[in-house]
Amino acid sequence: MFKVFLLIIFFMGMTFALTARVTNKQFSDVKISDVKIDLDASSYKPSLHKTFIAPINAAKNSLFSKERQPQQIHLKLKNAAEQLNRDFDLFSRHQTYPRKIGLSSHNFTNADFSHQSRLKENFAASQLRNARFASTLLKGASFEGASAHYALFVDAQMAQVNLNAVDFQYADFSGAYLRKACARGGNFQSARFTNADLSFTRFSGANLNQGKFQHAYIAGAFFVGTQMQNADFTGADLTGARFDRANLSGARFTDARIKGADFTGARLDGADFSRAIGAAPNQFTLACANFPADLPQQVDLPEQAELPQNEPLAPCP
Repeated sequence: MFKVFLLIIFFMGMTFALTARVTNKQFSDVKISDVKIDLDASSYKPSLHKTFIAPINAAKNSLFSKERQPQQIHLKLKNAAEQLNRDFDLFSRHQTYPRKIGLSSHNFTNADFSHQSRLKENFAASQLRNARFASTLLKGASFEGASAHYALFVDAQMAQVNLNAVDFQYADFSGAYLRKACARGGNFQSARFTNADLSFTRFSGANLNQGKFQHAYIAGAFFVGTQMQNADFTGADLTGARFDRANLSGARFTDARIKGADFTGARLDGADFSRAIGAAPNQFTLACANFPADLPQQVDLPEQAELPQNEPLAPCP
């Protein structure tokens, strides 16, 4: 029995030694000393300590009290240290306090947030030209009023993000998950949404001219009153989407699924629905066109039968 007790003491000592080595190794990688060196007295604030140093100390204390596996301690401290280094790098280059303090109203031109977790982060009114958010976790984040020309959001997780009144011209959302995002009044001219999930998003009043929506999933989305001239919906799923009073002049719906979509009062100059799937006459009530629109063959509007066959819609006022 005494031998068993000694063995237990021995293994506990080995575990503590391994943990200590792992912890010391990880903390040697953390740039806490850099924070002290690079900041002069005038720029130092108590919030800086809270932002950069306190999270590591809290992680250390929590892991020692709850975690008994050295490998797990190593991994969790490694992740915490990597996030700390990224945040400090942002501070060094942009002189702002990330995460706890928020990222709103700052200049992040060419910044790289790729593969990070920025859940519910606040980027409101920030300058994000050419910023990268590839595969970034951004659920619930706010970009309201931000400017992000040519920004990259490829494969980003952006459910329920706030994109109201943004200026995101030429931004790339290919493969991004934007379910239930809100983008009222935003400028997304020439933005790319190829293979993105835009289900139940709200783009009411937005500018989506020349937008690329090929093979996107857009079921239940709201595009009421949007500008979508020359937008490309080739192969997209628009089931139940609403385009009331939208300007879809020149838009292409080749092989797009539009069952249950609502185009009431939409402007369709030169729009191409010829190969759209699931169209019905009641979807185009009060739609209009000053130039020929190519509607599906099964769509017949009797009240306009006297018009030329290639121009079945009433002229726009």
